[in-house]
This record gives sequence, structure tokens and C-alpha cells, in this order.
Amino acid sequence: MAKKQISPSPARPFQVWIPITTALIVGVVLTLGIALGSVLAINYFSERENTIRLIQDRADLALTLLETRIRGELEPIRELGMGVANLISESLSDPNDMSDVRLTLFSTMNAVPLATAMVFVDMDFHTIQVSRNGSDVTEVIETGVMVAGLKGMMAEK
Repeated sequence: MAKKQISPSPARPFQVWIPITTALIVGVVLTLGIALGSVLAINYFSERENTIRLIQDRADLALTLLETRIRGELEPIRELGMGVANLISESLSDPNDMSDVRLTLFSTMNAVPLATAMVFVDMDFHTIQVSRNGSDVTEVIETGVMVAGLKGMMAEK
């Protein structure tokens, strides 16, 4: 008698059966999670960039305000210096006569309360420095260190 060969049946892989409702719920939740995560990530980076821009804008505004205030304080003093320079250059005040220059500086300092000090240096590096001490304007006598420094700066050029 002939023996019949029985071939082994192919092995079935292990299969997990998930109910369709569970699969749909997991799919929807994953989709919403990815969408929510991407929106949060985009918002985080854009808000970070906006915050940096706002801080930069605020710093720029603060520096512009500071510059405007400083210019507002210094502009009258600059005009004062230009006026004294014009007086001396137009020979209304003799630059070789130190008493005349001293009188010009004293008069200018008395006229402008914002000015705290003025210095005149002639071609021979003789200096006259006038300074405000409270409400009085006085001449400051230098020991020569400032004049030596001015000569050194001129020698470097």
C-alpha cells in the first residue's frame, strides 16, 4: 500500500486583529497630534523670532532716544563753541592776546549756564581753561601735563 504523503500546511503568521473603531480612533488621534505638534512648533519658533525682534526694536528706540537727548544737550554747546571760534577767527577777539581770549571765554561761560568748561589752545600750545564752579566761573591753572599731551598728539600726526 502506498503511503500518502501529507504536506505540512503553511504556517500562518501571527495576526493581531484590531477592531475598526479602535484603528480609526488611533489614526485620528495621531493625525491631530501631528497637526497640533507642528502648529505648536511653528508658533514657538515664530514667537521666539518676534520676541527677539521686539527686544531689538526696543533697544534701538532706547538708543535713539538717548542719542536725541544727548544731541539736545550738546547742540547748544557745539553752537557756543562754533560762535567762540568764529569770534576768534574773524579777529573780533585777538588770539595772541591771552587776556582778550580769557575775557571772551569768561563772557561766553557766563552767558550759557549749560557750559561747564571751555579750553582755548593757541598755536604755541598755551592754554586757557575756564570752568564753572557752582555759579562762579573761574580760570583753571594747569600744571603743563595737558599741554604736553597736546604736543604729543600733534607730533603723531
